[in-house]
Amino acid sequence: MALNLIERTNATVVSYGNSPALVNGLIAVDERSFISMSAIGGNATLARIDTKILLNVPPRNQSQHISVIDWIGTTNDVKHLSGALDFGLASLEKDLEPLRRPGPARWLPALETAGHLAPDTGPLAIDTLTVPYDNPWNALMFLSGVDFTSDGTAYVCSIHGDVWKVTGIDASLGKLTWKRFATGLYQPLGLKVVNDQVYVLGRDQITRLRDENGDGEADFYEDFCNLIQTFPEPHHFVTSLETDARGNFYYVDPVGVHRVSPDGRSMETPATGFRNPNGMGVSPDGDIVTVAPQQGEWTPSSLIVEAQRGGYYGYGGPRVTPDRPLGYDPVLCWIPHSVDNSGGSQVWVPQSRTGVAPVRASNLHSTFGQPAHEPRSSRREEADYSKSEIRNPKSEIDESLLTSAATIHGYTGWGPLAGHLLHFSWGRCVMMLVLRDVVDGVPQAATVALPGRFLSGAMRGAFNPRDGHLYVVGSTGWQTSALKDGCFQRVRYTGKPLDVPVAWHVQSNGVTLSFTRPLDRETAEDVGSYGVEQWNYRYAAQYGSKDWSVAHPDKEGHDPVAVRSAKLLADGRTVFLEIPDLKPVMQLQVQYNLNAKEGASMRGRVYATINRLAKPF
Repeated sequence: MALNLIERTNATVVSYGNSPALVNGLIAVDERSFISMSAIGGNATLARIDTKILLNVPPRNQSQHISVIDWIGTTNDVKHLSGALDFGLASLEKDLEPLRRPGPARWLPALETAGHLAPDTGPLAIDTLTVPYDNPWNALMFLSGVDFTSDGTAYVCSIHGDVWKVTGIDASLGKLTWKRFATGLYQPLGLKVVNDQVYVLGRDQITRLRDENGDGEADFYEDFCNLIQTFPEPHHFVTSLETDARGNFYYVDPVGVHRVSPDGRSMETPATGFRNPNGMGVSPDGDIVTVAPQQGEWTPSSLIVEAQRGGYYGYGGPRVTPDRPLGYDPVLCWIPHSVDNSGGSQVWVPQSRTGVAPVRASNLHSTFGQPAHEPRSSRREEADYSKSEIRNPKSEIDESLLTSAATIHGYTGWGPLAGHLLHFSWGRCVMMLVLRDVVDGVPQAATVALPGRFLSGAMRGAFNPRDGHLYVVGSTGWQTSALKDGCFQRVRYTGKPLDVPVAWHVQSNGVTLSFTRPLDRETAEDVGSYGVEQWNYRYAAQYGSKDWSVAHPDKEGHDPVAVRSAKLLADGRTVFLEIPDLKPVMQLQVQYNLNAKEGASMRGRVYATINRLAKPF
């Protein structure tokens, strides 16, 4: 372990030395002032690197007691330095065991709030778990991470350094108890519960929090992984702690997307080139890793990336190779900046046990797949998962754990959304459905807005293993339309019709859209029910991009795309739009105005990216 004790730009080292009992560095700040940094005991040594004095502590299997003494004085005070060092030697004799024992609770009292239930009038109901914005400690409630223990207890973190334990989450939300669990963390922007232990992602490290006496507060803040690089740039956020079924941890920052081994001791960075990402997602098996960078320099619009091993996604300027002619690797989908001006995380909807097939590696485009602790040069052959189901402890809801909340709200799984990827818009405070389409091993996708709006910018989401519902936390900030500083809300699928596309596929002669219920044939096969446009963005150093014509690249605007015919397929829910000469494009917009077979109006827009075209329909 290396600890930076002090840094002085213009200081000079007057004396510096190590001995078995004492290491000491005396630094002259100016002609009269001195600083001494000393370490006593153990096998610690001091090292000077440029303007820094570092304390190096070598690894040991046994605990060691080290005292660090810092002393500031003038020329006349230097003679008193030996007394300070004697004090440090004496401190080695102190018994520190009492200080290691858990102390009494500090953050009292626990706070109570009452939630609010939304009416079940639509397919998705968004309930509100009221946040204690007014609290005895004036703690700011800009929420940035959420997850659950096996008993349904929620843990949420805030950007300003707190972790809260929330209990009483039931059907009514009538009595919620908020207990301040931990504080003083460095800008936590992600939280994950693994085996009922709380892990928090800070700008400096991943911290494991332990409540050792059961009083509802963390007594031990364990440095689980300190391999994170901390930079002084204001926008160098470290965000979105995720895990996979193999036990690896993931997070993302402007350096890249990182994977940490299950023991926290090693890390790799499989993909780079993301501008100020505020979120990511990991599929239950860990083979699909998504990232949402922010529009800006070398990032022409909002987007979602499905990261590939060794992938580079543009931020920092083009890196052209024979396999990367554009200077960046293809993204999963671009999203118009007006639709999502700042992306959050992604979350996978759990598989239902009511007939939806489980996620299998055979139908996923494998991207990472390599354990974090395995050197890249010795990558072993991937295991064959094609004949076995890959499950995550939270990828399916255990009906035996469902509480009365599920019964009262008629829990039926997530119906047509089961197994799908959801994307949060922090800027627009909404949620989108991501429709993946893989052609020749190349992923691409379309996004569809889902009904509902959050009280704050949606950042993270997690499914509660007790009731099967999605819980979302959010915060406010620059360029978000948030109404509150932060929010904690529950999304319930009510079972009512969700009239949006749930599948998307691209062929060389058109596209297919699949809906959740049968369509009215007359409107489905009327080409006047659809409006299609396309445009590109410019990848450049400038901040963002305008929309540019595909047919005339120097002309600003959208190109209309003619739909030659529309055909309702045999299932009654899928329509094929014949579009001759369809080509890869950064942004394709399909607007539809249809009727369900029962007569209900179905209107909306699909925003897609086409990287590859499948064989003609």
